[in-house]
Amino acid sequence: MERKGKFFWICVFILVIFAITIFATEKTDAKVLVFENCDDTSGWGTGGSSAILSLDYVDKIEGSASFNLTSTSYGWGHIKITNYDFWDWSDYNYISFWGKYDGRIESYIAPYLEIITYYNGDIQYHDWYPSYSSEWKLFTFNLREAPDLYYPQVEVVDFAVYFWNSGKHLHIDYIILSQNATLVENMRTRALYDSIQEAINDAIPGDTLIAHTNSYDSIYEENVVINKSITLIGDGAIIEPPSGDGIKVETSNVVIRGFKIGGTALSGNGILIGTGCSNVVVDNCEIYGFTNGIGLNGAVNCIINNTRIHGNTYGIYLSTPGNKIKMTNNTGIYSNSYGIYLINANNNEIDGAIVYSNSNHGVYLLNSNYNTLTNATIHDNSQHGIYFYSSNGNIIKNSNIYSNADSSLDYCEIYLERSSYNTIQDSDIHDNNNCIIMLRFANFTSIKNNDIYNSRYGIYILDSNNATINYNNIYSNTRYGVFATDSSKDIDGQFNY
Repeated sequence: MERKGKFFWICVFILVIFAITIFATEKTDAKVLVFENCDDTSGWGTGGSSAILSLDYVDKIEGSASFNLTSTSYGWGHIKITNYDFWDWSDYNYISFWGKYDGRIESYIAPYLEIITYYNGDIQYHDWYPSYSSEWKLFTFNLREAPDLYYPQVEVVDFAVYFWNSGKHLHIDYIILSQNATLVENMRTRALYDSIQEAINDAIPGDTLIAHTNSYDSIYEENVVINKSITLIGDGAIIEPPSGDGIKVETSNVVIRGFKIGGTALSGNGILIGTGCSNVVVDNCEIYGFTNGIGLNGAVNCIINNTRIHGNTYGIYLSTPGNKIKMTNNTGIYSNSYGIYLINANNNEIDGAIVYSNSNHGVYLLNSNYNTLTNATIHDNSQHGIYFYSSNGNIIKNSNIYSNADSSLDYCEIYLERSSYNTIQDSDIHDNNNCIIMLRFANFTSIKNNDIYNSRYGIYILDSNNATINYNNIYSNTRYGVFATDSSKDIDGQFNY
């Protein structure tokens, strides 16, 4: 029994040592290392003719103080970063810090950064000249760009800042070593990550993550999956996925703000909002270079605000039922092949779209039924402004549709083909060299309370029956206000003027 007891405790001891080893290894393999010595002047030294070192609560990180260097003529401050703080300096390729300058911004007097390394008695220097501003700015420098600077192991690194200018202040907050140039900050924990996905993986619902831009690199080359209810802020950062989707949203209550999302091969989605997701906001973004700028798969109550969607095959792409999307504050869908494209997509609501200068149709519905397009502005698209093919029971309402078709006589502002029970109402539809509204094999169409003007034909009805055309203002069309071929039957054209 005694031997068995000893054996048990030996096993426990080995397991504990193994766990500690694993934990220590994981900790030392961290890709981002933050030095918080900026909150303590004891870690700093000064030099120059008259340098004053102090803490200053003009801080980047809420609740902390920044290092403040003041000089009457010339001064410098420095902090030593040694390899005792981590296992291997070679794990880190970039050094970053936040800086804010209260002096004149001129190249010959603005502060500059110097990294000094000591190795086997050899001292090496390398200088950078950041473009400081009066607002906090993240500066990042590539340590490997200086061949004389980088060593696999470095005994001591001096982070030094020099500057001239009488009575002015330079604020420095947080010095960061990282493997990658990009830095993502969790605003709740203040933790830093070198990829967006790592930050999301560590986040909890309700967190706000900021993908910082910096002086060196603001491109995040990754595919981002958002599976938590968070706010992701780009601050002008760029997401360039190696392939596939830029951002894939898999949950509700998500905000995506301030990103440029760029594809390179016209593949995937800039943003894909998945099935069952609701209350997703895309704000102040630019999306380009994908098959679909924004793809929706059964998402509801989504808002696209102040966003530019261009250079994609399809600006907005819907291929599933039940999407509800609102576009606000001059969201523009332009310079795509198709502006908005629905295929086999039923019962969707699209409000407030601005669709222009696309090389094919502005809005194209194919085999898509019972959709509603409201408050749209659709103009200067190369083919039809709106084209329905084999799509029934759809509504176009309160929209301004004009100057589509690139001066061609082949296209119209609205063209309904082999589509029935559609409604066009309360809209301003005008300025086309051919025809404002064309019905072809389109039965039971309702056209009411519209202004229809400045074309050859206001409404052209071809092989279509049971159209109701009432209470429209149809004028300044050079051939006919309403023209129906003999093959079109049972047209109600009362009460127009």
